[in-house]
Amino acid sequence: MVLDYYPFGLKHKGYNNVINGTDHPYGFVGKEEQDELGLEWIDITARNYDPAIGRWMNLDPLAEKMRKHSPYNYAFDNPIYFYDSDGMAPGDQFKNKEAAALDFANQYNGVSINNNVELISVFYETTDASGNTYTTYAVPVGYKNDANEGGTAGTPEAVPLPEGIDSSQVTGDIHTHSQDRAGEGHGFTENGLIPPDDNSFSDQDLDANRQRANKTEGYTAFVATPKGDLLKHDPKAYKTGGQSVTTISSEIPSDPNSPSRNSSNVSPNVTPDVMPLIYFEDGELHPERIKTKNE
Repeated sequence: MVLDYYPFGLKHKGYNNVINGTDHPYGFVGKEEQDELGLEWIDITARNYDPAIGRWMNLDPLAEKMRKHSPYNYAFDNPIYFYDSDGMAPGDQFKNKEAAALDFANQYNGVSINNNVELISVFYETTDASGNTYTTYAVPVGYKNDANEGGTAGTPEAVPLPEGIDSSQVTGDIHTHSQDRAGEGHGFTENGLIPPDDNSFSDQDLDANRQRANKTEGYTAFVATPKGDLLKHDPKAYKTGGQSVTTISSEIPSDPNSPSRNSSNVSPNVTPDVMPLIYFEDGELHPERIKTKNE
């Protein structure tokens, strides 16, 4: 069994062919090697991959959502940092949910603000060929065709998971609050009512998080706010005397029109590596209509 690979998956030669145990065709990222015609491609679920050149041999099924990159690149040409388990969209490998949440916030809070749509994703765990466990997150989804102002992203249970990942691997969720409606304390009303503060977890969020934590050990949730805070809710923290809601960062992309915008003033004009799935008013995906600049 081969144990050593170059970052793009090519086997080390000359010393790396000792078989310990039963020989089998599963190697790099735990996928089946295709040796029938001597091509030495790897079947990574959605596509065939050639580690000799570090390129897919088939067009990326999600090419329209990653317009900044070649549809044949593997892991954004950075296999040390990114991990692609199924040939669809590369998932970053993070040591914990906090690091994954911060990446999500930096990638997607600006898109959420510029398109006035809430985005949601879930965290799940993956294990590489060496047995190391990482946290990553699914491609975010949002809905502009929702009846609520700015739309809602639905529930974590509605987030599409990559092939081969099931709900038992989900360990938390993260969502954004789109633009700042000014919120409670700023004199803004919506239909005659003061809306919840967009810069904190809503009571509904907190209740839902507690319910999920009762079903999944270690479940935690995060929200990226329009003022530029990334907040974490650990529903079980109170049992150990800790704060259930804590601030992870106050330096993420923020809404220029927020009355309480953080002093860091991080621009929301960010183009993410992978575009989110935003369903517009007609219920369809329109990647070309997603705004990455505040206009």
